[in-house]
Amino acid sequence: MVTPDYSVLLDTNILMSKTLRDWILILAQESNFKFFQPYVSSGILDEFGYKMRRRKPELDDGALEMCKKQIRDSTWDIISGFQVPHIPGYPDKNDLHVHAAADHGGMHALITHDTKLLNFATTPEGQDIQKYETMSADDFLTKQLTKRVPLSLFAQVYIGHIKHALRLGYKDFDVCKALDRTKDRQGNKQEPLAPQFARFLRTHIINRPDVTTVVDRMLEESRTPSSLSSL
Repeated sequence: MVTPDYSVLLDTNILMSKTLRDWILILAQESNFKFFQPYVSSGILDEFGYKMRRRKPELDDGALEMCKKQIRDSTWDIISGFQVPHIPGYPDKNDLHVHAAADHGGMHALITHDTKLLNFATTPEGQDIQKYETMSADDFLTKQLTKRVPLSLFAQVYIGHIKHALRLGYKDFDVCKALDRTKDRQGNKQEPLAPQFARFLRTHIINRPDVTTVVDRMLEESRTPSSLSSL
């Protein structure tokens, strides 16, 4: 259960999704880390940099370091200085550093999109070695945070996403679409990121009168051409 000192380690695949990364880190920051504290590890940040470099070869070193700095600044702390053990039967030896970080940091939960780690956590072997919960971002957002975080905070962060989209020049957008879409922008089939959380937002947040009033006003202002002062 989420408590005021609830610590969560964000796996690399959560950081690689800007949608999931933003929702989790902004909820933490906007609440001044009142409801949970997100962590990353030195190994997870290194893996994030490596995967970002492969995904976006055109990304220069400065932009990549800025992105990593934003993550460091948005988390509670960086876990480092631990040994990575060999664990027979662990589903992916390349992910042992994630378990080692969660164990060394005394995390309450590991948040991951990796089905191998999620499935392993349900086995007797996984339950025997893990002192922390392993859950998807969807379960963390929906089954954990919605029980503790006030609806007004979700509304605040949702409105922030709308503001950001408008600043980028988008006029037709659906904040929830990135959470529950089953195809990527190229039309390839994909697993939705957080469909339960998308349903929660549509049911409890988007149609709140206070939210619709603010969003309607922002949309109207975005459609009104700015008047230019005459020289």
